[in-house]
Amino acid sequence: ETFHQGHDRVEASPHGDASLTLDKHEIAVLDAIMRVVENQLRDNDPPEVQRTLARLQTEGFSEIDAKKLIRSVAAVEISNIMEKKEPFCYDRYAKGLDLLPQLPWED
Repeated sequence: ETFHQGHDRVEASPHGDASLTLDKHEIAVLDAIMRVVENQLRDNDPPEVQRTLARLQTEGFSEIDAKKLIRSVAAVEISNIMEKKEPFCYDRYAKGLDLLPQLPWED
């Protein structure tokens, strides 16, 4: 199951209000990261993910929008692991979750 079936646009952009058109590869990457988030929620590991989902929903975000926000933090952490060859940093991940709905690239 994909989380973007039938969707080829993403509303938010790190550089403003313009929508981004995603290709099949990018959609597949987003789906894979969403599966990571879903697994973290299922396993309650780390527990900050479940708490962040609940908090965001309390703040008025739909479940899927809250998961997409969490996915953005997971994507940054995965990028740090893959591109910068850094080890997973639990504290950095938890801090990113705490800062939501502020996106990781918004300083």
